[in-house]
Amino acid sequence: PFQWNPENPEFGLVANAIGMLVISMEKMIVSVVRKVMPRIHDPDAAAEAQAFLRQEALHSRAHQQHLQSLLGRYPGLAETIQEVDSSFRRIEEDNTLEFCVAYIAALEATFPPLFKMILDNHEALLAPGDARVASLFAWHFVEEIEHRSSALVVYDAVVGDPFYRLRVVVPAFTHAAGLFATLIEGFERHVPLEDRLVEAYPLLPSRSWSREITARLPLVGSRFRGRYPTAF
Repeated sequence: PFQWNPENPEFGLVANAIGMLVISMEKMIVSVVRKVMPRIHDPDAAAEAQAFLRQEALHSRAHQQHLQSLLGRYPGLAETIQEVDSSFRRIEEDNTLEFCVAYIAALEATFPPLFKMILDNHEALLAPGDARVASLFAWHFVEEIEHRSSALVVYDAVVGDPFYRLRVVVPAFTHAAGLFATLIEGFERHVPLEDRLVEAYPLLPSRSWSREITARLPLVGSRFRGRYPTAF
């Protein structure tokens, strides 16, 4: 089912968006790391890059299997996936390899705290859902934490300038957040409400944080949440 977590359907949509986003992102990672491998001369860094490359390729393939099962029921989502895929290809085509490596290092170093929070609360966020999908995300999040420094190792071996990496953080996160919003909007357009269980638009990055805060306020919070909890 598209909604694999009916007890917390907002989190189910968030996880689906993450899973679809990483398919395209990790294909870009594999492409970029392969291109910069000849520039990595330290044997330890090269070994780390190879392991990182293989692990990210495996993640992309696993989530692709999940996606294909969903596209069979909601073919309109292919349009949204193509938009995300094309955007990552443009990042690679329109920017230097240095920018791409910095982009990857910025996101890869920042996702693990989110994933650790999800794993620390797996009984509430993952366990109530379909075990096939929940275990896919748990496995992926554990491996992202395992290689949380790999992209930084690659960046330091290829570029090494910490200030350049810092400058890339804002455009990298702006781009990734924009694509997350594209996926959420795609869910709203192409997946019927009865299959989503909840509206997708409140999960847009521009709205989700204020909703999470409001849901925790005394008195109004319980009325605000309604039938289902907010994602987190």
